[in-house]
Amino acid sequence: MYKRTTYHQLPTTDVSAEGWLHAQLRVQADGLTGHLDEIWEDVGENSAWLGGDGESWERGPYYLDGLVPLAYLLTDEPLLAKARRWIDAILGSQEPSGQFGPAGNDDWWPRMVVLKAMKEYYDASGDDRVMEFMSRYFDYQRAELPDRPFFMWAVARGGENAWSALWFYERSGADQQLSLATTLLDGAFDWTGFFERLPYTRPMEEHLRWGELTAVWEKYGQAELLNPVHIGEEKARDLFLKYHTSHGVNIAMAVKYPALRYQLTGDRRHLESVRSGLRQLDRYHGQLHGLYSCDEHLNGTEPTTGVELCTVVEFMFSLEVLLAITGEAEFADRLERVAFNALPAALSHDFTSHQYDQQVNQVLCSVAHRDWYNNTDTSNIFGLAPHFPCCLANMHQGWPKLARSLWMRRESEDRTELTAMVYAPSSIRFASQGRGVTLHERTRYPFGDTIEFAVETDAEGVEFELRLRVPEWCESPGIVVDGAPVEAVERPFHSIRRTWRSGESVTLTLPMPPTLRRDEEAGTAYFTKGPLLYALPIPGDWKRIVDRGRFSDYEVHPNTDWAYGVPPAIALPSGVESNPEWNGLFDPESPPERMEVRLRRVKNWGLRHNSAAPIPKTPECEPQDTVVQLVPYGATALRVTLFPIC
Repeated sequence: MYKRTTYHQLPTTDVSAEGWLHAQLRVQADGLTGHLDEIWEDVGENSAWLGGDGESWERGPYYLDGLVPLAYLLTDEPLLAKARRWIDAILGSQEPSGQFGPAGNDDWWPRMVVLKAMKEYYDASGDDRVMEFMSRYFDYQRAELPDRPFFMWAVARGGENAWSALWFYERSGADQQLSLATTLLDGAFDWTGFFERLPYTRPMEEHLRWGELTAVWEKYGQAELLNPVHIGEEKARDLFLKYHTSHGVNIAMAVKYPALRYQLTGDRRHLESVRSGLRQLDRYHGQLHGLYSCDEHLNGTEPTTGVELCTVVEFMFSLEVLLAITGEAEFADRLERVAFNALPAALSHDFTSHQYDQQVNQVLCSVAHRDWYNNTDTSNIFGLAPHFPCCLANMHQGWPKLARSLWMRRESEDRTELTAMVYAPSSIRFASQGRGVTLHERTRYPFGDTIEFAVETDAEGVEFELRLRVPEWCESPGIVVDGAPVEAVERPFHSIRRTWRSGESVTLTLPMPPTLRRDEEAGTAYFTKGPLLYALPIPGDWKRIVDRGRFSDYEVHPNTDWAYGVPPAIALPSGVESNPEWNGLFDPESPPERMEVRLRRVKNWGLRHNSAAPIPKTPECEPQDTVVQLVPYGATALRVTLFPIC
């Protein structure tokens, strides 16, 4: 029996981002998201998705998938006009068969991204054309897939298509979508089996030598290698599987696919495979910000391996889907770690440039060879399209979809249940028992430990249940309901069910003292505060290497020493110093807060292959301490985050 999604997002028009989160959305609209079509021809007026003869693959759909929720969250008329132009063109391209999009490209994969964007548009607009469009396309797929199965990227990413089919089923009741979703998942990789036992426990060069792969490419052509239907040799098929199942973005998308299997079958083995896969990724390739190395493929645990920006935003989206399906707090905990650390770190604070690969220990951003698996020398500069432009098209979904996932609701026969999944300043509008309510969330979280929820309603009283997530890292949470402290806070969600009146409030306190986390066996340590990583910022010189005005490319070179270690005995501060002039952005020049600690210079730690060398097992530390200021990881360009223990 089908397991319906546990929670649902609120309509986009009922969500307002406020405070620092609104600042992120606004600067995104004023930066690359709002102007990309003006400076990059692949999403410009000649795009094949708009009816031109330009780019016809994934770039237009990727861009639309972030543009739509951003435009509607901000109610920004210029952005809305741009989004509607894309929507109208794609809806208008549908043929009587149900197929849509550029006639010269019949690839299943980019149409999967279009379906995601259409879902975002429907949630915001309620435009019935979307449901008709999807229905006809799903009919087309049922007719075509038996003779034209998935190929190339669709084999790895078919679960994206299945997710859209299940979303459509839950709103239409069309039972044929359940069998289609099964067909779509059957036509893709077995990701449940993959996550049950991760086959790659070392950097991928030890599992799949890049030179061996490129030799097969030369024989078959890259497109043929990515198309198992046309490959005759068993070795080539094996290379195809290794390529795709070690690919960072594929894994980020696939994390949610076993949960779709669970919805279709009720077999909890699929959900357990997700948890197993995440544990194994952490063990063999994990990075401190909640992701795993992927430059472009799994590459071990060194803090100088790269993490691709596409992987960041797709992993966030998968966690958001997992939250909706399961309602389980562990996915929200990880989502906050990724969103508050890895996402802003890969973007310039003004959203005019980005990195393809970020590093946890990143001491130099330059055009140079590094120990990536297969990414090129431009991968960690800040620019318009370093290495490859997929992230330029895809990065726009990160902040808007997080804003859409802060709150989720569940309906029962007698009440509305609202759950605060992720914390950030916002307000939401909803109805319970036919009465309208606005709930305001006022906070600086994660840069503050207090979150106030204030109720506003015209009704004399309205009943609903408010559920507040208690993060796993928080040892002593506190809740006050309209002035009365709660004696025992429940974990991982505390429920408050009552009749609410306008002006009543709830205050949630999540104490987050600075913490030093040590790995004595590895001889390393790092600093956290709640969901935030802290790093040593390295002042640097930004050197323009390609001039495009606001959207130029830059190298960043350090202009101070960065090799520090943690003393064997260290006194942590009781708190951090907040920046009273903070503008809501992850700006290295004006970070939201600072943490003062004492570190020691390390004499035998320098560069290797243009990155920080591996952390010395026996660091030679100076005897005296140096007072330094650490800042949130996301507000750094150059940084040291994982330190040796002196």
